[in-house]
Amino acid sequence: MSPTRATLEQPHPRVARGRKHSSLDILDRPVISADEAFGILGIDRGTGYRAIREGTFPVPVLHIGKLIRVPTVGLLRLLMLDDAPPAAEGEED
Repeated sequence: MSPTRATLEQPHPRVARGRKHSSLDILDRPVISADEAFGILGIDRGTGYRAIREGTFPVPVLHIGKLIRVPTVGLLRLLMLDDAPPAAEGEED
């Protein structure tokens, strides 16, 4: 197991209020809730939702009705945990 994945085995205490997901479970899903993303990034809900509203959240988000979902691949790239270098601006995946 790579050291990067090993550090993600312990769930963050603020991930998914009321739900118990391991960080590896999160890595296996294409999108996660905004609250889960805030927990991974170590920010509180108010800060996270304000950043989404203002367009300053560091990862693109999906608005589905009243739901906000964060693509896991975006978080992995932000945290550089996807083993792939981030695409240069203007470069397609």
